[in-house]
Amino acid sequence: MNPRLKEQQATSAEALLGEVLAFCRQHGPKCGVSNWPDWCSREYLAFHALNNSLALVRRNGRVVGMAIGWQCREDELEKHWVVTNPLGDCFYFANLVASERNALPELIRIFITRIPAWRGLRLFANRRGKLIPYTVRHLQRLDAQGRK
Repeated sequence: MNPRLKEQQATSAEALLGEVLAFCRQHGPKCGVSNWPDWCSREYLAFHALNNSLALVRRNGRVVGMAIGWQCREDELEKHWVVTNPLGDCFYFANLVASERNALPELIRIFITRIPAWRGLRLFANRRGKLIPYTVRHLQRLDAQGRK
């Protein structure tokens, strides 16, 4: 790969991470990394970006929605440095934050596309510090809402 192109890509990735981190700081505890030091938050976001468990919605050149989630086994729920396990029977939304209308259904759709077996998985999210189960029907309603 061309060294100049590689450097430009690294700079773009770093800028995007900075933008996502700023979005998280703006939205506080809902993003999950707002109280962490910048270096740790950047590592966490980069880890999930590299492992395809970070989803972003951008409009007009800015982040308006961010989600982190992965397929896993039940004993992996709420462990934060986990890669998707295609043999897992659960899907965990570790973070899900949207600042604009319809960004939330778009985020859901990203994961529906990435995880083909999502309809057969048990769905969980952390809401206000508690593990909450969701139904597939709940996600289908959100998806349909976003398509209107």
